[in-house]
Amino acid sequence: GDACGVMAFLRAIFAGKKESQQQQRAHTTEENPYTELTFLESRDAVRFLVTLDENKLVSAGDDGRVRVWNFHTGVLLRECSAHSQPIRCVLKLDRATFVTCSVDKTIKVWRVDQLQLVAEFKHQGSVQCLHIIPPGQCGTRQKVAPYVVQFCSAGNHSCLYIWSWDPTLQQLTQSGTIVRDRRKEGSCEALNCLLAMPSMILTGGATDPSILVYRLDTLQHDKTLTGHGEPLQCLVQTSDKMFASGSLDGVIIVWDAVNLTMKYELNHPATFIDRFHNYTACVKCLVPMGENKDLLVAAVGTNIIIYDISDGKGPRANANRKVLDVNAHVTPVAGLLCLEDRILSVSTDVKVWLPDLSDAGSPTLDLLAELPVHSDPINAIVRLTDSSFATGSYGYIVLWHDGPRQIESRNLFLMGHHAARFTADTSASKDDRLRHLLEVATKGDFRHVKVPQQLQTRVSTMKTEQVPPECIAKQLLAEDLSEDLVMSVWEQLLNSDGQHEHSGLCYAK
Repeated sequence: GDACGVMAFLRAIFAGKKESQQQQRAHTTEENPYTELTFLESRDAVRFLVTLDENKLVSAGDDGRVRVWNFHTGVLLRECSAHSQPIRCVLKLDRATFVTCSVDKTIKVWRVDQLQLVAEFKHQGSVQCLHIIPPGQCGTRQKVAPYVVQFCSAGNHSCLYIWSWDPTLQQLTQSGTIVRDRRKEGSCEALNCLLAMPSMILTGGATDPSILVYRLDTLQHDKTLTGHGEPLQCLVQTSDKMFASGSLDGVIIVWDAVNLTMKYELNHPATFIDRFHNYTACVKCLVPMGENKDLLVAAVGTNIIIYDISDGKGPRANANRKVLDVNAHVTPVAGLLCLEDRILSVSTDVKVWLPDLSDAGSPTLDLLAELPVHSDPINAIVRLTDSSFATGSYGYIVLWHDGPRQIESRNLFLMGHHAARFTADTSASKDDRLRHLLEVATKGDFRHVKVPQQLQTRVSTMKTEQVPPECIAKQLLAEDLSEDLVMSVWEQLLNSDGQHEHSGLCYAK
C-alpha cells in the first residue's frame, strides 16, 4: 500500500501530456525503433535460437554447447556441453523443458532451471529434425493425457520416432515408430524438412523433391506428393486446412491438407541456377502473415515475395497471387520474421520493412531500417517480445530492442521494485528516500495521485515556465529539501486516499 502511494504521488509530479507521448510514439514508427543492442558472445556458429518464456533464450550451434540467457539483461544463466558434435535442432516442449538433437545420433531432453539432462535416446544415424505434434494426435491408438507433449524426430536413418514427454513424471517415452519409405535401393534418404499436422506427418528429403505423407493413426505411409523439381528447403503449416512447401528451384506450392492435393503453385522461375551452379531462387523460408494467415511471405533468393493465399483472392494480388516482390538483399535471404506490423529479413545484415498491404491502392513494402551489425551470415532469428528480437551468427548473438519501449518497460519495473524497497527501508533518512524516489520518478508514468500542496505549487510554477518534465525532477533533486517538507510528503503518501489521473512522460538519463 505504501509503495502504491509513493508511485501514485510521483506519477503526478512528473506527469506529461498524452498528446506529446502519442506523437513521440508515432514518430518512432517512421524511424528505426531497434536502437538498443546487446551483444552476447558465443564461441562458434550460432544456428538455433529458441525462447522458453518471457525472460529466457536458448542458443545452440556447431560447438555442441547449449547456453541459456536472460534476454532482458544479456546475462548468461547456464551453459553446458550438450553434444559431442554439431547440434541440428532445438525444440521447446514447455516453459521449463526443451529438447536438442545432433549429428552425434542423440536426442536429449533438458530442464532449464539447472540445465539438467533428464532423458536421452540414441538414433541409428544423425538426427536432423524435430517437430511438435499438435495436441490430440497421439501417434498411437492409445489416448494421451492433455498435459503430455508429443514430438517427432527424424534424420539420416530409416525410422521416424514419435515421443511423449510427461512433465509431471519428468519422463520421456517412445510412443510410436514410423518405418520410412526407402526411395533409393540400399540407402535411406536424409531429411531436410519435417512438419507435423493434425492426423499426419510430412517429410521432405535432401535429394528427392517429393513430399512423403505418413498417417498418425496407423503410423504408415499414406501418400507421396509431387510437384517440385528440386529438393525441399521448407515446409510450413498456413492453416488447419493448408500447408506450403518451397524448394531449391524457387517453386512454392500451397497444398490442401484435407485432400492432399495441390491448391496453388505460386512461383515457378524459368531459371534458377547461375553459371557458377548456384541456386539463385532457393526458397529458404516461408512465413504466414495477416490476421487470418491469408498472406504468405517467402524468401526467394535475394527477394522477399508476399502472396495472397486466401480462398477469395483480393484485388491487391495479381493473377499469380503475388502481392509484392522486392529485391531485399545483395546475398540470399536466410530468414524472415513477422514482428507486429513489420517484416524482418536477414542475410548478412538485418532489414526492417514496413508493409502497406491494404486493398485500396497499390501495396508497398517500405524499408524502415537497414542494420548492418553482423560481419558473418546470420543463421538464426527469433522473436523475443512484441518489440524485440534476436539474431545469431558466427561467434555472437545480438539482442535487438525497441529503444523507447525498452526504456519504459525497464524503468516501470525498477520503479515498482525501488519504491517498495525504499518505502520499507526505515534505516535510510527521509531525505535520501525522497531524493531516490524523485529520481526514479523521472523514468516512468505514474497514475492515481494526491499531490502535496507545497510540491504541487513548486512543480506548477516550473511547468508555467515551460520547464521540461525531465528537468523538473533534476531541479527538485538539486534543492535542499527541508525536514518539514519531507514529513509532509510522507504523511500524505501514507494517508492519501484521493485519486487524480494524469499521464506521464517516460524519461531516461
